[in-house]
Amino acid sequence: MEIERKFLMDSFPEETPICILRMAQGYLALKPTVRIRSSVGSKGTEYRLCIKGKGDLVREEIELPLDEEQFCRLSSLLCGPLIEKEQRQYVLPDGHVLECNQVEPDSPDGFCYGEVEFETVEEALAFQPPQWFGKEVTGLSGYSMADYWRKTRLARKGGFWVYMLRCGDGSYYTGWTNNLTQRVADHQRGKGSRYTRSHLPVELVYAEEWGSKGEAMSREYAIKQLTRGEKEKLVANWDATVLIKELTK
Repeated sequence: MEIERKFLMDSFPEETPICILRMAQGYLALKPTVRIRSSVGSKGTEYRLCIKGKGDLVREEIELPLDEEQFCRLSSLLCGPLIEKEQRQYVLPDGHVLECNQVEPDSPDGFCYGEVEFETVEEALAFQPPQWFGKEVTGLSGYSMADYWRKTRLARKGGFWVYMLRCGDGSYYTGWTNNLTQRVADHQRGKGSRYTRSHLPVELVYAEEWGSKGEAMSREYAIKQLTRGEKEKLVANWDATVLIKELTK
């Protein structure tokens, strides 16, 4: 069980942290939240799979250890690059520990937030945050790391796209494009490629955006090397609703 409160922060506190971790994480699913994360600190590197249930102040959380190979294999199933962040931990005057996180500081979408964990709900409700804490965002939509993943990895317009189509015979076709809407329409009219033309009808079942043509082409190749079962996991975890809304704005 996870019991925590979350606050926006302007930056890391000036005090000396008791721990510094460099993290990279990604989301295999958002409902429920299924996250993988690597953490590099003074004691080495840890890899974790985390599953989180519904809730705001309180929610179920299950964490399982991964080895490096498992982490890399799961990373290949992600729909975008891992989110990088730095976490610094501080002991507060009342003895609680603040985990302060700076998320992708070089990105225009990057932000800084802090979390404090508690043993009981009563302890969490009684906690009085220091005055230098920012706005409390516990339970508010748009401030979780899963929301950040949705915003920056699933819902960006423009760029280069890697996509998967399910063909009429159940097979999958993978390609890349810089105009997803037009490319899918071409495939559906039988003008996209020789393969899809002979396997109509086709439907878009997966797409992810990358920042450059080279990245998109590399990711296209990686997806083509996946087994059918691994491709189906990508398709099952894809949040199509967010993408459709963004492309039709």
